[in-house]
Amino acid sequence: MPIRYSISRFRAYSTMLALVSSIASAQAQTLEEAGKLYMSGQLDQLIAQGEASLRKNDQQPILHLFVGRAYADQNRFSEAIPHLEKSRQAPAGTDGVKVWSLGYLGTSYYFTDQPGKAQMALEECVALNNTQNATKYAQRRLQGYQLLPFYAGWKVVETAHLRLHFQSPEQVPDLAQYAAEREQAYQAISQKFPASLAKKIDFYVWNNKADAKPMLQRELGFAVPEAMLLNARQGQTRGHELAHVLVQHSLQPAQRAKLINEGIAVYLDQTSTNRMQRARQFAQGRADVWRLWEHPEEADEAQLYAVGGALLEYLAAHATPEQFRALLKDQRADANRATLGPLVAAFEQELAKPE
Repeated sequence: MPIRYSISRFRAYSTMLALVSSIASAQAQTLEEAGKLYMSGQLDQLIAQGEASLRKNDQQPILHLFVGRAYADQNRFSEAIPHLEKSRQAPAGTDGVKVWSLGYLGTSYYFTDQPGKAQMALEECVALNNTQNATKYAQRRLQGYQLLPFYAGWKVVETAHLRLHFQSPEQVPDLAQYAAEREQAYQAISQKFPASLAKKIDFYVWNNKADAKPMLQRELGFAVPEAMLLNARQGQTRGHELAHVLVQHSLQPAQRAKLINEGIAVYLDQTSTNRMQRARQFAQGRADVWRLWEHPEEADEAQLYAVGGALLEYLAAHATPEQFRALLKDQRADANRATLGPLVAAFEQELAKPE
């Protein structure tokens, strides 16, 4: 499941706790205990006790919010939605119950592949503007999930696993073929790295780099694996950014290193490039793989990508499947030096050969 963007539990708890003193004592005690469980991260216990209390008395919007947020914090978004839909019925006010319900509903609808409902909930939260923190929460997600009006006119084409958004569809000779090729790339990569995604990958295809930088606050292309979203140039390789998403959700890497993280995406980019030959062109017989691995900031990015792609292709062919998966889960050089040292040395010898 995706790693959900989190917010401070303390802020939400302290806001709602202010209401407790004005509620009947038995209900106040339930809410206070729910708040303590939420703050301490005892989400399973909060859900069990909250559900039991709500079966006796369903008219507890604050408790619905606590339970809904607990489900959402566990990435159990489908279970969160009914509770948040009930708590959103609370009147708008300084308590924040309604706006936090809307904010969390936006997140929950997004991760259950209902982007239209996600956008509506987040926009309503922003429009109410009841609490600064809830408003910022919703604004960040509208931006991060790319649910802003800027994208409203983009052409959308869906495949089994992708939702492609085209900035300039008239500049793509065959939209159906373009989409089908990306779907084929997804399926090819997922055969090596199977993953169960909560939603389709939103695949944004840009033609105008000048538009992209101010909207995205970074250069094209890139993936946001946690949000199952990517932004690519129209002519970018089919599989590179998809690989980032699928490897993340298949293996959940605990530690990343740029040489390995980008190398696996180059290896899986679904092109017929001779990766070793390309790496030799950049390395010019002098590549120190461990140096590139530990100090990527010292390398030219094109060289890092080329050598990384060739290295991952070589290791996929020569390492054991267990070694290869362990490498991708913990990408630090020190974590792999003992097991992969001889293979890296052999790769460097291959890299040093003349073309």
